Amino acid sequence: MKIVQAELGMSCMPLQIGAVTPVAQALIPAASFSSALFPASKCLPPALFPVMDADGLLKPAILILVEEAIAAGLHRVVIVVSAAQHADFETIFHKQASMREYNRVPERLRQYADLIVEMGRKVHLVVQEEQHGLGHAVLCARAALEPAPFVLMLGDHLYRSSTGTSCVAQLVSAYAGRSLIALRRTAEIDISHLGTACGNWEATRDAPAAFRRLALSALVEKPSTDYARANLVTPGLPNGEYLTAFGLYVIHEYRSLFEVLQEEHQVREQLGPSASLLQLTPALDRIRAEAGLAGILIDGERYDIGHTPADYLATLNALAKKPSGEDSDLA
Repeated sequence: MKIVQAELGMSCMPLQIGAVTPVAQALIPAASFSSALFPASKCLPPALFPVMDADGLLKPAILILVEEAIAAGLHRVVIVVSAAQHADFETIFHKQASMREYNRVPERLRQYADLIVEMGRKVHLVVQEEQHGLGHAVLCARAALEPAPFVLMLGDHLYRSSTGTSCVAQLVSAYAGRSLIALRRTAEIDISHLGTACGNWEATRDAPAAFRRLALSALVEKPSTDYARANLVTPGLPNGEYLTAFGLYVIHEYRSLFEVLQEEHQVREQLGPSASLLQLTPALDRIRAEAGLAGILIDGERYDIGHTPADYLATLNALAKKPSGEDSDLA
């Protein structure tokens, strides 16, 4: 594989032989602070912002994420939280409502309260004492994760499928024994604040359009327009359109990821206060170069609730609508 890449300049993916063990756990970093949403973010991280879900219930965003993870077949959810908000997450997932509160709400809400208790048994909280970037948050969860591949979801994102299959379920079903990043098509004007990828398509004839795969040849955090035009164009996309991170990942090479993040964290500690944030994208690009990284186009949309007040409002409007073809009743 390395000879083909070096001498022929072609992207390729390693061949996986044998059955692939299903992904069974998720990691959700949820300790981020949004300066754009201050002063609301002074007391709540975006993951705790209220959102009306398609079932008509008003929920903290983290509940919507955990529901989607568990519905996709994941049995363990690790959430990274700040020390200041640990008690709030603990209350949501690990403390039952008082009997007085429980009896005051309608039967439908009592059923949902029972569901939260069930979900809470699968939720494990990890405290990130100081926030030093997404890569640092992932590194903090190392000890809490089982030594196995995991789905990475972002605590300040919400996902809405345009089909009857959730975005997380689409990603999990596409997992084939290699690290996988969910992608979306994005206009050139928006790529300067997003992780941007390019590669070569590997679609099979019978694959639905939403599940087109590609072997990534590059993954860059927040590229300039000039850099993207020169290095990040994916064949087959319209001019001025690129592939950017959807905010969902399957990490197969978890040991390699944590080793890279630990190395970069040690460099940060040596630099002291002048060190930049520990980002995830450079570590993923190392995995891409050493073991291969696949991309998959997700049939749906993602909403960044931690970006601006306007984005949060757009999320409220979008998530309140029941998706066509999707049953939002709780099981």
